[in-house]
Amino acid sequence: MPIYEYRCLDCGKVFSLLRSYQQRDDQALCPHCQSDQLKRLMSSIGMVSVKASGGSCASGDCASGACDFGSCSTGACGFGGCH
Repeated sequence: MPIYEYRCLDCGKVFSLLRSYQQRDDQALCPHCQSDQLKRLMSSIGMVSVKASGGSCASGDCASGACDFGSCSTGACGFGGCH
């Protein structure tokens, strides 16, 4: 289920609600002041940046640092099994 962010138009607090897509615009109450005057916000999304070449970090290449990410031998490439 998605998490939607809302801003209370009365007290200004921002909060999140876990709701289905169909419920996203249903009436809700601000947990801080109990107002029903809410505005649904556009949420930012989290993304992990991966090298544009589309390379991968095969475990055999990581120990030597020869994988496409260059820093696997130190574990700095961001892939948990690369060091």
